[in-house]
Amino acid sequence: MRQTILAVPSILYAAEIMNSTRPLIIVFALLLIVFTGTVVQAEDKSLLKPVDEATQNPSFFVFRARLIEAIANRDAKHLLSIVDPGIINETGEDALIKGIAGFREEWKPEAKDSKIWGELGKVLSMGGKFKDGGKNFQAPYVSACFPEALDLFEHSAILGEKVRLRKEPRNDAEVVATLSWDIVKMPLQSDEDGKTEEWKEVTTMDGRKGYVSSSYVFNMDSYTAIFEFRSGRWMMIMFAAGC
Repeated sequence: MRQTILAVPSILYAAEIMNSTRPLIIVFALLLIVFTGTVVQAEDKSLLKPVDEATQNPSFFVFRARLIEAIANRDAKHLLSIVDPGIINETGEDALIKGIAGFREEWKPEAKDSKIWGELGKVLSMGGKFKDGGKNFQAPYVSACFPEALDLFEHSAILGEKVRLRKEPRNDAEVVATLSWDIVKMPLQSDEDGKTEEWKEVTTMDGRKGYVSSSYVFNMDSYTAIFEFRSGRWMMIMFAAGC
């Protein structure tokens, strides 16, 4: 909790830089408080504790704060101004680099109800990490810190502390264990009985099996954003799912 408390001045400092007092910015800022400041990653490779290295680079920290403001205001002009012309919108062997035209076609940011605002806002609210020697910043922290040796589509991350792992998919079931920021294995499962809506069946890395409330499970095929400093400014060079 100490790092959470110390993070507040840095968030307020960014607000002062932007001369902004908009209530929506405060909402996004509060989401970031949990992740602001670099949290030292545990040696245990089965854990993904919150990490946010944005404060290590003042120019990126201010860039991200301004982008959060644009998201809160549904400011398509600002958003498109930081999208790289060759932005990667898809991943995988057959992925196409559709560029900014493809980004606009897929997300339609000019529309106030565009899903880009929610998806990108969620990504930016979950911290991140500098990669490639500080050349780019990847968010959320979960994808940036996920062990390369593990299959993204066979694992998920538990986002929270002391999350109950229950023997059966119901609130009154026996608690098998409590999980905090654990990486867990995900079995193939169907939606036939509705279990996948409220509960996720998981297996911990040490073999314990049970069910966790879906609200605590981060699917690794969610969206990832990568930002890179190019020609004197930060640009979003990728926004894609499943990477």
